[in-house]
Amino acid sequence: MPLNSQEKRDAWPGQFTDFVLRLGGKSGLAKYPGHDFFNDLMKARKTQDRGKFRQLAAQLAMLFFTHRSTGSFRDINAPAIDDYYYENLGFDSTSAETSRLFSVLDKLCLLLHDQKRSKIIGHEAIHLILLVDSLLDDYTRAWEADFASAFDKFRGSLAEANQTRYDSSPSDYWLSYGVGTRSNSDRHEVIQRRHEFFSEKMRDELTLQTKDPQRIFGALERELIYYRDKKRCAVCNAEVVWSELEIHHVEQHGKGGRTLLENGALVHRHCHPKGTAAETAFAKNWHDRRLDLRPAPTKDEVLAAIEGAEEGGDV
Repeated sequence: MPLNSQEKRDAWPGQFTDFVLRLGGKSGLAKYPGHDFFNDLMKARKTQDRGKFRQLAAQLAMLFFTHRSTGSFRDINAPAIDDYYYENLGFDSTSAETSRLFSVLDKLCLLLHDQKRSKIIGHEAIHLILLVDSLLDDYTRAWEADFASAFDKFRGSLAEANQTRYDSSPSDYWLSYGVGTRSNSDRHEVIQRRHEFFSEKMRDELTLQTKDPQRIFGALERELIYYRDKKRCAVCNAEVVWSELEIHHVEQHGKGGRTLLENGALVHRHCHPKGTAAETAFAKNWHDRRLDLRPAPTKDEVLAAIEGAEEGGDV
């Protein structure tokens, strides 16, 4: 049989090729057994995959390194994979970032080692890896005890949602995640939308305790707010690059403002309000803008309000 695209990439020069082979493994080569994440959790069958898991390993690596450095996502279709190989001929397979990816995969093997679920599939692998990467540093290990059950619950909800895809009002799990596994699943905007939804649902089920309360928002909260606010600074409205982001407590932390998503605002590091007067003015402007963004009331809501006012003698 002729070589497929990934089998051709396996022969390209550069350390990224070697790194992908180490991750995904290759049948018949003792040097490349592959990581247990693929072998145990994804049930890789090296003699039959013809590069399937090595291609997935390349896609996971592309997303992981891009997300860590920029907070963004990237296309992972065949042309994008080829471009990444070419652009990274000087890739360093011994860097701290590559070690980080192996650490994340090791952690997932520990968290999901009980083998009580069906094999992990590609889109799940993407979001599990990116989520665990955001949880490793800023939080105590309390979340680990809930992780497997949270993932199983997400899977169950998604399976139920798939049954609603032809309904007039499909489940949010289908609209925000499921449909993104069927169409354009290798496009960056679809991957981002799926990951935002997955992270939010998993966060609701996990026990997240920051290691240092003074750190304020943890990595996962910063990421969720970053995308919620469309990467725009709440002060100057310019785009915020990943390396410049800060999350500001709308209601001041020192005055009891809670570290919750709804009390966090994305700002540039240099735009971060400082001083009581600046923080007070920011909070007022923030709440005013939020009021302006409220959806218009429906006809039924207007009629109900009028009826209630008439009964109370206000009209």
